[in-house]
Amino acid sequence: MCASSAPIVPQPKVTLMRRWIQLVAVLAVASSAVMCATAADRTDPNEPFVPVETTDSSTPPPLVATPDADDPGVNPETGLPCTGLQCQVPACGGDKTTTISGTVYAPNGRLPLPNVVVYIPNAQLSPLPRGVTCDRCGTLVSGSPMAAAITDTKGHFVLKDVPAGADIPLVMQIGKWRRKISLPLVEACKDNLADPSDTGTDPNTKYSLITRLPRNQQEGDLPKIAVTTGGCDPIPCLIPKLGLDATEFGGGFSAKAVNFYGGANGSGPGNPPKADVALWNDLEKLKQYDVVLHSCECDEHNQNKGSAVWQAMKSYVDMGGRLFTTDYGYTFIEDAPAPWSTVATWATEHDGGFPPFIPGGDYPINQGFPKGKALADWLDYTNGTTTSGKVNLPTVYANAVGLDRTRATPWVTEDPDAGGAPKIFTFNSPVGAKPDEQCGRVAFGDAHIFSQIENNVSTNFPAGCREQMNDREKVIAFLFFDLTACVISDLVPQEPPPIVK
Repeated sequence: MCASSAPIVPQPKVTLMRRWIQLVAVLAVASSAVMCATAADRTDPNEPFVPVETTDSSTPPPLVATPDADDPGVNPETGLPCTGLQCQVPACGGDKTTTISGTVYAPNGRLPLPNVVVYIPNAQLSPLPRGVTCDRCGTLVSGSPMAAAITDTKGHFVLKDVPAGADIPLVMQIGKWRRKISLPLVEACKDNLADPSDTGTDPNTKYSLITRLPRNQQEGDLPKIAVTTGGCDPIPCLIPKLGLDATEFGGGFSAKAVNFYGGANGSGPGNPPKADVALWNDLEKLKQYDVVLHSCECDEHNQNKGSAVWQAMKSYVDMGGRLFTTDYGYTFIEDAPAPWSTVATWATEHDGGFPPFIPGGDYPINQGFPKGKALADWLDYTNGTTTSGKVNLPTVYANAVGLDRTRATPWVTEDPDAGGAPKIFTFNSPVGAKPDEQCGRVAFGDAHIFSQIENNVSTNFPAGCREQMNDREKVIAFLFFDLTACVISDLVPQEPPPIVK
């Protein structure tokens, strides 16, 4: 049995002699309790201690003055007050520090992701809220981060001044995607790779099963996603291409992360119920989802929508929901109550005929705002474009011919020098509210993104989806994770959460 001792809490203006006395006391306690101390992530205060092992008998294991993150202690190297893992941050001296670096990927382990929050928690993580919530940036991160960073356009991160020792916890989070892993060993005063095998520089071969978002609910937290299928633009194929497990797909509302509903001429797994009956006009059902992905139905098909549907969708997004749609999905925006209907100028079938044909080709990315610049850089890095700063869209439409740029942000346009019409745009909601009062987000593509020849959504989904992502599909992957992230103005870059000291 191991004896316990009261934590040593230094008083203000501790003298040098007093500090040495305290360090001697800590060393004495640590030497007799080495098999009781642990560097493991003890987010559960009832979790038993695990012995720390070392292969070098001349180097003692890291001293942990206070294993319990709720009680104050003293860092044995610095003599400064600390709690939990803060007590394991080494004092390296000079310009040296202990760091953890790596790359965060989509669930498939291959697609690097920018703007992911990476941090070391010093307390237990709080459960993420279920259903629609106002996810302003900073509201969903928990666990008292003691070191934090945001991944860059290559998905790369560096955490500085991290604790050394065994089983150091690491959290990767973007919106309600969250995965917590444990690093077996972090060596003091060195740069430690979160995944020692992920050392490549070629984005075509970089890969990690360790530093990626969860594939299923057993690996971590996922947003709740509703997908409506349609006869055109099989957007559901995005989900398996990102690496989510097929066990998370099901027809209609269930405990699975991804629930399918049928739009006009749409099919899918689990014989999905009709979206107009089981989802669109039911605000309470919509509120149980974080994200709604709507496939193009090859026509407006407003016989399965109407004012109740458009109002419900707007109300859902206003309170924090997320909506992505393409082509004829414009009906959810143009026919919604104002001010949604006024974010763009429309020339749709609804307005008196089919829009004019627009040739496919390379369309410029708007790099005049932080996320647009990040998209262009990211596509260059991931080989998602053959022409730097542009994206190839083979099937393009002209439903939206103008955009109110005070309310919405164009990501991809026709000739930008001529104020070109938007091909892909987003806006935060409630439209017209102050940026810090906006909770939801909409993304619209005036194009078909997924080839129906290469992708087929049917009862055997996802077997009909071509596995590898092409250029334009990568653009939608970027927009999808941006859509599911915390809501922030497009005009400002995202920042890491504050460090708790």
